[in-house]
Amino acid sequence: MQKYPLKRFSSFVYKSFINTIYKQLILFISYSKNSPFI
Repeated sequence: MQKYPLKRFSSFVYKSFINTIYKQLILFISYSKNSPFI
């Protein structure tokens, strides 16, 4: 009883994971450089 295909779910998880990693990376870079990045 799966509403969504597994492929779509995997894609969603992958995108959210990449998005989280990207944000953490930006935070890390901004702190390490001590620059006001958004």
